Amino acid sequence: MRLMHIADLHLGAPLGSLGDAARQRRKERDSIFPRIIDEAVEKADMLVISGDLFDRHDPGEALASMVRSELGRLRDRGIPALVVPGNHDEITYTGSTYKDASWERCCKLVKAPTPWPVLADKVAGLDVYVCSCAYTGGVTRKEDLKDLPAVPEGTVGILAMHCSLDIDMPTADGDRAMRVSSEDIEAAGYSYAALGHIHKPMVKTSGRLTMVYPGLLDGMGFNDVATGRYPLVELDGSGILVSWQTMPDLAGYAALDIDITGMSSEDAAETIRKEAEGAAYLQVRLTGTMPASFSPVGLKSALDPYFAYVRVESDALRLDPFELSNIAKENSLRGAFTRRMLERLESCGSEEEGLVEAALRKGLEALRQEVGGR
Repeated sequence: MRLMHIADLHLGAPLGSLGDAARQRRKERDSIFPRIIDEAVEKADMLVISGDLFDRHDPGEALASMVRSELGRLRDRGIPALVVPGNHDEITYTGSTYKDASWERCCKLVKAPTPWPVLADKVAGLDVYVCSCAYTGGVTRKEDLKDLPAVPEGTVGILAMHCSLDIDMPTADGDRAMRVSSEDIEAAGYSYAALGHIHKPMVKTSGRLTMVYPGLLDGMGFNDVATGRYPLVELDGSGILVSWQTMPDLAGYAALDIDITGMSSEDAAETIRKEAEGAAYLQVRLTGTMPASFSPVGLKSALDPYFAYVRVESDALRLDPFELSNIAKENSLRGAFTRRMLERLESCGSEEEGLVEAALRKGLEALRQEVGGR
């Protein structure tokens, strides 16, 4: 039996940090769902979506209707699809999209507020027992997640949860964190834990148990990047094989730190284009020493035609005469150092000038790093 495991799609996420490009990026991200169903039709006997299918509990009827229609394609082919509400698309709210009865007609929607068998049937000839729950405010307690239903003998147990695995950090919202222990999962006899909530892919094994977070299939930002892959899990009752399938042609993010010391704007643009090849959304942080003629605005303009979105931030040290004059007026260690080096530049010969300028640049950079690291 082949299980396709997806989590944390966050369809409908606003992506406001992309400014004018956010609308196009939302369309790109939301349009991935039909492609997921295409993959499931081609490769899987069962689909599990382990929470945060949507970015919020009320994603809008047009988006929700599209998702239900696509899930209906699996229903029509006899491929079971399990949808687990997460903490972003939480089922607790009165206005939750999952209150719509039409979800029951296209998939198995998890509504149980405590771990409960939601599917016990033959899938591709294999006796499968699936346990899950949907966090429900005021009902689900952390104690409920300790004593998991035991897997019946002769069946393959799958736990589908949107949860934190083996994390026991005190928080003000402890119950909602849905903390689950790998020891408890293993003790109850499960073979596979289809998890969601953590955006980085992770595979953990313990005895006959395999636990997987698939991570973000499609990225949400420069600090929340995509894997571009999902796990396809083969179960036969005696073992488990997890293979990672690539989803091609996803719009990628690139976040680069570029040392522009000695570079022109044109040189920097060429370097960045090479390093960000394949990405559509680009964030660049300039470091090092910025020549007086260097223009971050000009750099962005040179990059704009190659990307859907470009952000250029500068932490580079600009060493033009005006800036150095201002630094020299500071009543600080940096100011004293700069005054001394500028005096040295005025008195040195041409053969020393390059060395003094290099010492000034490195000294100012070192002072800045020292202050920033405190």
